[in-house]
Amino acid sequence: MPLRPLLLSGLLALAMAEAPGDPIPGENSQALETKKPGSEAPAFKLETLDARKVTSAELFGDAKDRTVLVLVFWSRQCPWVERWNPDLEALVQEFAKQPRVRFAVIDSDKNETGDPQAIRDYLAKAKYTFTVYLDRGNVLADALGATTTPHCFVFRERKLVYTGRINDRRPPDAIVSSKPASPPPPPPPLDPLLKKAILAALEGKAPDVPVDAPTGCRIKRQ
Repeated sequence: MPLRPLLLSGLLALAMAEAPGDPIPGENSQALETKKPGSEAPAFKLETLDARKVTSAELFGDAKDRTVLVLVFWSRQCPWVERWNPDLEALVQEFAKQPRVRFAVIDSDKNETGDPQAIRDYLAKAKYTFTVYLDRGNVLADALGATTTPHCFVFRERKLVYTGRINDRRPPDAIVSSKPASPPPPPPPLDPLLKKAILAALEGKAPDVPVDAPTGCRIKRQ
């Protein structure tokens, strides 16, 4: 195939991956509506990679704890997730000693939920410590209106306070020549959207940006 059609097809694929709010042809009959801040968390069940069932009540814990629960929809094979994984891992490590903050990384992709061993192997090889849960049948993804990977949802005392990206970094930001002819330009400003939302939630405040448009690969639904 000539170079120009290849470039055009690649740009088209990237544009489709970035469009967060459109219907997903052949997978949904309707466009999903993402839950808005102030919405109550739905009751839900997830599955660990060793097939143990986990309920939303377990993840939220006692209401007196004022738990901040961070849900991150994720996919092992998504290049956008691959780019953001180190940032996600850094956040998990940063809040590891804060008992009120809990993370649940959720794989809802129909092509991945049937192979938990592949996810385990991936996490072990990359040395990521965050816990991945399976959302079989996209039940929770549909309930929250999660559209992409990654797509983050922050709850404080079961109320949604933030939905959007991990930060404003983009996968192309990481593409730098191994032997640049000249010094690379400085990195673009980094807005730690998810971190700021968590910190605001811990203080009982609304984040500066409660709704941010997610960017990434479409969640492949049943």
